[in-house]
Amino acid sequence: MRRVFITGDIHGDLTSLFERVKNLNLKKEDVLILLGDNGLEYYSYYTKPNLSAWDERVQKRLKEEIPSTVICVQGNHEVPFKEMHGNDSRIFSASAKESNGIYFVHSGQVLYIDGKSFLVLGGAYSIDKEYRQRKNLPYWEGEELSNNEMKEIFSKIRGKKFDYVLSHTSPRSEMPKEALFDLDEEPEARTENFLEIVKNNIEFDRWFCGHFHINKTQGKFNFLLDGVETLEFSKDQDFAV
Repeated sequence: MRRVFITGDIHGDLTSLFERVKNLNLKKEDVLILLGDNGLEYYSYYTKPNLSAWDERVQKRLKEEIPSTVICVQGNHEVPFKEMHGNDSRIFSASAKESNGIYFVHSGQVLYIDGKSFLVLGGAYSIDKEYRQRKNLPYWEGEELSNNEMKEIFSKIRGKKFDYVLSHTSPRSEMPKEALFDLDEEPEARTENFLEIVKNNIEFDRWFCGHFHINKTQGKFNFLLDGVETLEFSKDQDFAV
């Protein structure tokens, strides 16, 4: 059986990541999915601008403790994957950037893992945007999909069925009111509005989100921070396409 593990934001905190997976007995054929605000391979909320030494040290430990394929969904506190310095690649039929064995999957792509489909919809709005800019912390204009990108993705997925959806934030109606911020504090919520439209125009079995710094299940929606969701599938396809 191939196992797929899904967890929430780590913001470059590898100690937290290693703690989450230490009892999973990860194997090469397994897959670990991070639901955005990953902080791996690029400047993020807690990492430093020059990562050369950090990378070398971190990569060694990552390979030792996480031999599985690592797949990242785009968050908001990180450079948009399309702007990353990495290798254009494909993983499980999806387009991605690859760096040091970590795959950063572009929004709108679909991962096909052992016959199961995973729709990837990354990005979100940083509610701390003004604070970050005031304190000279990193902020990226492309943290959300553009309107044209949203339209293009929607035209491709409308009316389709997916086993799983992987996003950083959630549809507007599913935002957990008790987590991270009150709904009244979310300006525009453009990405959440887009995901609401997606939710109402596709079929899906389960939807996984990070972003809200909470572990919670409500209906088909699973919000993850340090919790880890485990999926198991019969390994009847090639490992990576």
